[in-house]
Amino acid sequence: MSSAHIWWFVSDLHLGTGPDRRGTASALVEFLGVIEDTRPEVDRSIVLLGDSFNLPYDDTAAATLSAIARRHSDVFAAMRRVRSAGVDVEVVCGNHDTALARPAVRDTLEQLLTPDAAAWPAPAHGVVRVHPWWLHEPQVFYAEHGHQHHDVHRVPTLLEQTVSSSPTYSLLTAWTSTTGTGPVRQLRAVTRAVVATRAAERRATGAPYLALVEEQASRAALPGPAAHALARTSPFRTAAAAIGASRRVLARRVKVGPRGPMLRQAAARVHSALELYGAPVPAVIFGHTHRAERLAIAGTSAFYLNTGTWTDDVRGGGPDLGDDQLFPYIRVDALDVDGVVTAHASLRYWGTCGDREKPSEGPSAQEPVQPA
Repeated sequence: MSSAHIWWFVSDLHLGTGPDRRGTASALVEFLGVIEDTRPEVDRSIVLLGDSFNLPYDDTAAATLSAIARRHSDVFAAMRRVRSAGVDVEVVCGNHDTALARPAVRDTLEQLLTPDAAAWPAPAHGVVRVHPWWLHEPQVFYAEHGHQHHDVHRVPTLLEQTVSSSPTYSLLTAWTSTTGTGPVRQLRAVTRAVVATRAAERRATGAPYLALVEEQASRAALPGPAAHALARTSPFRTAAAAIGASRRVLARRVKVGPRGPMLRQAAARVHSALELYGAPVPAVIFGHTHRAERLAIAGTSAFYLNTGTWTDDVRGGGPDLGDDQLFPYIRVDALDVDGVVTAHASLRYWGTCGDREKPSEGPSAQEPVQPA
């Protein structure tokens, strides 16, 4: 017996209620149309790998998501069509849409992506799944947004949101949310965030939180010990976070994104953890940095891949940097023949000028990533 599956990964769409200067929404609608028409006999999934939406951290997140759906009704209609065509929609939370992990916001998203029976009489075969942290396909790939490896965005007890309506704040959130309130008030907010994050790192080792880790590990088909190791892969460091926050605020003023090596090194640590606990994968996939990449993880046959961004914000050094009509994505093809799985992950660029697609393996591995 044999089966095949195709996954398309995009991230950092940053859909909001404001202007769409690059035409991200219209490009995404066309892209989803291609996925909808691709080989219906093959299992298909579209993965939104974090920061798909710009959502607030407070209790207005569900209302904001509904407003985004009205602003980009064509995108949500296209998502409903791909579901009706049997395509699964996998939504991974990022630092800008962490609120999707909260039950009320997750329910709102599922309602917005439910096909209208009057418009599409056929049953919706594709499912919608929201992943607070990890998305994992055994022997094929491991994926997350990547912000948990970035000190200024890390929330050690991220999974608490799956059972709580309380918002979660990172160090950078505390910094930016108090901008303009004065240096004293801003310093106090950051100090409270540092104290809270350090306390959260300790709480993340307790039995209640480890139970949440076990639950999410089961859903992600991850061995429990591997999930515990992944949760500790990039612990919060106070000094690094403080320096990182200052650099981040300054960098955003001159439109510079997070450094690439940060997640390249994290990908090596993730791969080592998975291999140690008997769950190695050929591809470790992140977003977050806005830098589309495909690089070998040194000493292994695995690759680190990054989905880049579809916005007009800071981008990496790929062909999309000089061409606003090229949008990076990652495609993973897997074939299972009698339990033997072969998989390939490639970095590609979707072009909206006519019926054009520009495959690319992305930057070469001239900067090998050292395993942990």
